[in-house]
Amino acid sequence: MITHLLVDYGEVMSKPPPAHTLPDLARLAGLPTDELSRRYWHYRPDYDCGQTSRDYWSMVLRRKLASDDARLRHLVGIDIGGWLHLNSPTLRILSDAAHRGTRLDLLSNAPHPQADAMDRSSWASLFDHRLYSCRLGIAKPELAIFERALDIIGAAPDETLFIDDRASNTRAAAELGLRTHTFSSPAALARALDEYLLGTSPPTGMGQLPGAAGVRS
Repeated sequence: MITHLLVDYGEVMSKPPPAHTLPDLARLAGLPTDELSRRYWHYRPDYDCGQTSRDYWSMVLRRKLASDDARLRHLVGIDIGGWLHLNSPTLRILSDAAHRGTRLDLLSNAPHPQADAMDRSSWASLFDHRLYSCRLGIAKPELAIFERALDIIGAAPDETLFIDDRASNTRAAAELGLRTHTFSSPAALARALDEYLLGTSPPTGMGQLPGAAGVRS
């Protein structure tokens, strides 16, 4: 029986950043958008695991930034702001599940400024635990982050449905015996939850329901 939903944030609960976000960052960084995008993602894993904003953006810009640099504040503000646009239908579906008695827990790859902003959000109280890679020092899809999450939330793998838009993350969670749903749309999530929470879910390790293809987080 599923008693816990362990939910990703980026592009599940949130929309993708607006189209202007990377170009705005590129202009501020003085880089072509394609190059900014490449560096942004290349250096992101360490940032998600707890690296400071100053060190991350110094790597992206390839020059040392001071912690009080106005450009650094603007880069962080644009970046984090881009991830704060909610996917309202997903939030309503999760809220309905909570009202039916299912516990909600969050597991997100996020740097410290994003985690702090999410903790201040109006929806944060829906979740019994909000777990962030920057605070755990490890990121998805490493198996250890799922082991740590289960320990913190106090749930067994087969009691937990992990929801994430990256197939690499749901595959890793399934290796530990979690039920998984690879998010593709709120409608597909609603159908999956109806099946799982009504007790008609597939056996442990089967992964996402048919038709729930993974997209990039």
